[in-house]
Amino acid sequence: MKRNLILSLAAAVSFGATLSQAQLITFYVGQDGLATLASGTYKGLPNPNAGRLSFLYAHAYLGVTERVNQPPITLFNNHYHSIGIYTYTGPVEAPVTVPTNANFRIPEASTGQLPLTLVAETNGLFAGKLVNKKTVENYSDPRIRSVHDILPHITATATNQFGYGSAEYVMFYSSGGRWTNRLDGVVVAMELVEKSPELRVGTASQLEALVHPGDRVTMGNGNSFEFTPVVWAEPTTAPGTYELKFKLVDVSGGPSPLLESGIVTFWYRVVPEPELTVAKTVTVMMPAITDGYVLEEAPTVEGPWTAVTTAPTIETLTGGHSAAQTGNKFITQPGEPGSKFYRLRKL
Repeated sequence: MKRNLILSLAAAVSFGATLSQAQLITFYVGQDGLATLASGTYKGLPNPNAGRLSFLYAHAYLGVTERVNQPPITLFNNHYHSIGIYTYTGPVEAPVTVPTNANFRIPEASTGQLPLTLVAETNGLFAGKLVNKKTVENYSDPRIRSVHDILPHITATATNQFGYGSAEYVMFYSSGGRWTNRLDGVVVAMELVEKSPELRVGTASQLEALVHPGDRVTMGNGNSFEFTPVVWAEPTTAPGTYELKFKLVDVSGGPSPLLESGIVTFWYRVVPEPELTVAKTVTVMMPAITDGYVLEEAPTVEGPWTAVTTAPTIETLTGGHSAAQTGNKFITQPGEPGSKFYRLRKL
């Protein structure tokens, strides 16, 4: 049932395709080429993640960030964050290898960001479902690619022109080239480890691809692929936080398959229908995700209602590697005599 939400403001208001061009997205798959740990508590010990498939978050800087009494941050600071890799725990003299690390999940814990919002889908196979999709939230782009899709190269089927000095080049060779090992003959698959019962995992052409722990879905050939998992829930799912855990495995069937990755965790949330709040400072606040709704204003509750053209601002908190998003966005309006009404109208 469609629902119009009205507030009064008084007085003051593809799956597996070969890429002909690359661009930095959020998530990549690579192989860990670091043999010995170079820093931290276990410095000097063999890297327990060496040679393994690894799930990476590309921390990319698109512009120049000025800092007080420090050099500015530029694209030359681009680097990967390894998510869910094999690491050590316990005393240095008797370390234990575990398939996870402190940076085990998305959104990254260091940012304080809320879980990713599942959004109502209106088209295609998942119409009517709540799905993971690219929104204004950090980390929300669900696409996953091979790191080698940002390596400058020319083949019979693909040409990438991203050379020295480009954001892609810097990202690929970051961390001393730790993630540059080729993935010849590797076929990458996603294997379900665990999930909340409310979550389903499909693909662009399959409603449910990962149902039980151990189920696998092929992502593509190691050196060039793009895969988009579709994580979804029924629209009747209760508001709350839900969890998906998976790992990457080599299903090529070769004599020496690559070692599997550590366990990667994604946190998602189902939120109630969006509601407006209006602050005394004439700030109209709403959830960051209002896909499927249009914000409208009117001089009276009877109308006429017109769409608000002011672009909302995402509310963030500072700190950590990235600005953590609060899950809200807002618009501010100049003060005017009389009253003004706002509503979110469901499309």
